[in-house]
Amino acid sequence: MTESERALQSVRCERHGLRYDPRAHDGCAACRRESGAAAGGAAADVDRTPAQRSLVGALVVTAILLLLTTAGLTLLHETVAQQLRARIPGLQREAPAESPLTSAQ
Repeated sequence: MTESERALQSVRCERHGLRYDPRAHDGCAACRRESGAAAGGAAADVDRTPAQRSLVGALVVTAILLLLTTAGLTLLHETVAQQLRARIPGLQREAPAESPLTSAQ
């Protein structure tokens, strides 16, 4: 379809002056955006570009992976420390020695 044929089949929005195909859409892009925001649809996503939405998604995934990695490494460290304490004499946890500040009183 050429540009002139497309222009003949499109109509101009009275409110915004933008062209749209009435067979495909109920209004121009600005009208559809306004109706989506007013209906409470994807109002938060209307102002964001696809790059911003993908960046937010990537940051969320990164945060989740960091939390899971931290939890996993903490558990692994505790497990290894317990095994070392059990195998090597002298590594048993003892009660902390009294502080010189508290023993003087």
